[in-house]
Amino acid sequence: MPRDYVIRQATDADIDEVIRLRELMFTSLDFPAAEPFWHDAAGRWLREGFARDEVAAFVADLDGRVVGGGVGMLERRMPGPGNGLHGYIMSMATDPDHRGRGIAGGVVDALLAWFTDRNVATVDLHASAQGDPVYRARGFTESKYLALRWHPSG
Repeated sequence: MPRDYVIRQATDADIDEVIRLRELMFTSLDFPAAEPFWHDAAGRWLREGFARDEVAAFVADLDGRVVGGGVGMLERRMPGPGNGLHGYIMSMATDPDHRGRGIAGGVVDALLAWFTDRNVATVDLHASAQGDPVYRARGFTESKYLALRWHPSG
């Protein structure tokens, strides 16, 4: 990653940019995110999660401008083998004109360090084809357990 980029933990002052990156991620995946009805709720969720230290966002800063980032959250599950504390990475996005410079890898590394500091046993994520090599280079593999999803509307 070029030296001009600084990976840093996001603060409340960065929330609008974290939400902008989340929308960029949805758009990149052809997900219908054009309606910003969720922006206010996402801002509240981030603020509350930051305050409880259950959510962290890391951003790539270039001369005071956020050009990429990602979000991690803690998932408290019933304890079992491991410690019951799991992590999830989401909302990874980089502005198109800054892609291919190692920003995503730097953000993932910062998130993994944040999870490690909290004794997280496992970190999950959903990867796009573009992001898959970034995660595999850091040891992510397919789960041996099939992931299934249920929606109440069918």
